Amino acid sequence: MVLVCGFEKLYNEDKRKTFSVFQGAVDLEAIDQVLADLEKNMLATGAKTRSRKAPGPSARCSWTIYASMARSYMQRTGATARHFAMVSAKNSVHGSLNPKAQYQEKVSVEEVLAAQMISDR
Repeated sequence: MVLVCGFEKLYNEDKRKTFSVFQGAVDLEAIDQVLADLEKNMLATGAKTRSRKAPGPSARCSWTIYASMARSYMQRTGATARHFAMVSAKNSVHGSLNPKAQYQEKVSVEEVLAAQMISDR
């Protein structure tokens, strides 16, 4: 028998405090090179838009890293943005059932696809 749990509580009224956690995920001494490499990967994997400005380079870098991973996965497997939206919609149903969840609102696949893009998938 196996039990797998995942937790993330990344919310604070002070957005600077929230986004400060991303500073530990990126080599800040090489942030310019990391961002340049990610930008190059965006173009190589077919991104149509550049990464939206985030509240700091390390937050923008983290979002771009996840987007880069998603695009690579999509190229390898044939997955689409709709597949990712289906996962998000399914997860929102589970969050709506948990009174302690950070996000408790259900969203549909169409709402996910229509939401503002942070970084091209």
